Amino acid sequence: MTRRRRLRAWLAASLALACAGCLPAPVHETNDVGPVQADRGPDASAPDTGVGVAPGESCNAPAPNGASEAALGYLAAIDKATPGWRQVDGNIRATGDSHRNDLPIQVRADRGFLDALGKLDWPDDAEATAERLIEIIGEYDEMLLAGYETQGFLAEHRDEVGELDSARAATSGVLRDLLGLEPSRCTFCRP
Repeated sequence: MTRRRRLRAWLAASLALACAGCLPAPVHETNDVGPVQADRGPDASAPDTGVGVAPGESCNAPAPNGASEAALGYLAAIDKATPGWRQVDGNIRATGDSHRNDLPIQVRADRGFLDALGKLDWPDDAEATAERLIEIIGEYDEMLLAGYETQGFLAEHRDEVGELDSARAATSGVLRDLLGLEPSRCTFCRP
């Protein structure tokens, strides 16, 4: 079995346990985190008081007239995942760092997002970017789950996690542009 297949099998088993609430009790682990402009990468000017919009308000500007089904589906997927992302963001902002129990919350929110993205029929010019975004988020979540399972893992792989998070934001921004959508109106801290 290849390393990638073992990692995917481990991810599936860990995700099943996380979703079932069977993971061991949380243990604090600090991970340096900064504001990340959703879809646009690190943003040093991002406010540290919230995600940028009121609770319950969408991070998305309305879709333009004539937006594709993929664009509308992408916005709906973001809206569906946003409560989980907000929860993690709120936890991080309240304590100033990421905790172990933030990791499965982030992964669950991402899993729903990825499931929705996987069902969309992407326009030809956006398909490769959408597939890359799905791959990046999957790799990011694999790192988070490994960090949940192994104390110190995220600290040892801080650069890799940061690179994946930045790539995630940048790729999402490119995808929004290809779909004719405005940038996100939210700023999230992620583990």
